[in-house]
Amino acid sequence: MEFGEISRVYASPLHGPDPILAAYASFRQATHLSYRAEYGIEIQAIADMIPKWEQHVLYELPTNVLRTLDDPQSILELGTREWTGYGSPQIKDLALARWIPLTFNGSNVSRRIRAQAHSCLALGWYNKATEDPECLNVDAFYRAGSNANEAVSLGLISRTALMVGYQIERIGFRRPETNRFPEWSTDRFEKLNELWEAIDKRSAEVHKERSKQDAKVSKAPHQYVCAANDCGIQATKKSGLLRCAGKCPVLFKPSYCSKECQKVDWKRHKPFCKADATMSSAHSLSTDDQTAEDTERRASLPEDTSPDALRGRSPEYSVDMPLGEGRTLRLSSKTLGPQMMRELRKAAEEREAHN
Repeated sequence: MEFGEISRVYASPLHGPDPILAAYASFRQATHLSYRAEYGIEIQAIADMIPKWEQHVLYELPTNVLRTLDDPQSILELGTREWTGYGSPQIKDLALARWIPLTFNGSNVSRRIRAQAHSCLALGWYNKATEDPECLNVDAFYRAGSNANEAVSLGLISRTALMVGYQIERIGFRRPETNRFPEWSTDRFEKLNELWEAIDKRSAEVHKERSKQDAKVSKAPHQYVCAANDCGIQATKKSGLLRCAGKCPVLFKPSYCSKECQKVDWKRHKPFCKADATMSSAHSLSTDDQTAEDTERRASLPEDTSPDALRGRSPEYSVDMPLGEGRTLRLSSKTLGPQMMRELRKAAEEREAHN
């Protein structure tokens, strides 16, 4: 990135990173780091670098300087910028060509950089495998899986490696009995042993985490799940949601992911929002006289419920996303706000309905 590009790449602390910077940071997060690394740390780390660039302290080299260097780290970084268009024209095929030599055995490349290059190539080949929705590019899928397998064997279980493995498994190429395309053999995919071991281990972790969370939620759903109808946002900790500040008994006291959801739910909750409320008496009370003043008086949510403000409390939210064929995926994030997660679910529902 050149010094003159700083204002273009990074908008402001108030509005967050420029989309190009966010794409670059997300790519590095997905390919360079373990899946265990907290999501969003790359964006924050890069944002923290901006003042150093402005002071002409080169935390990382500008793109025009990188092009003159031939060390593995610089080549890996240059390919990353060319793939994402960060400080460089976006030329994805050139990025792939830079990463491939970094994976050769016997080359003067560290184990870490070789693993990261394989992870980058896994994402690159996956993109090629899926760029035409009407055509199944099996060879590109295998190259993605092979590079993911190599990254894992070198000690890097990245988000990209896991994503590629799950997608190969989803289309049925992991085992002959699940193969949905009998004209294609699964033999070479079955040999990606390190990748499948990582997938099985991560699946077991996810199942354990989900079972533990479901057990907590089942004991006190009103403390972990947003009470607004059709919201579906769930917090992994009680502190992730804000509880009604009214005098309602604990049994009826709802929690919400945002002030908007609290307002939406007020008509339902108003009969319960009194100290002596009971289930039978609440149903006999009128709910037609609600006012905006009533709603605001009952809210205990912060004035700023933007994703940045919520991130300051470090909550983690989750929502179930439809995948088609009756399957769902639980999406969890510490960086996406409730509104964004609802929009992602809505888009997934619309896509499923369209298909």
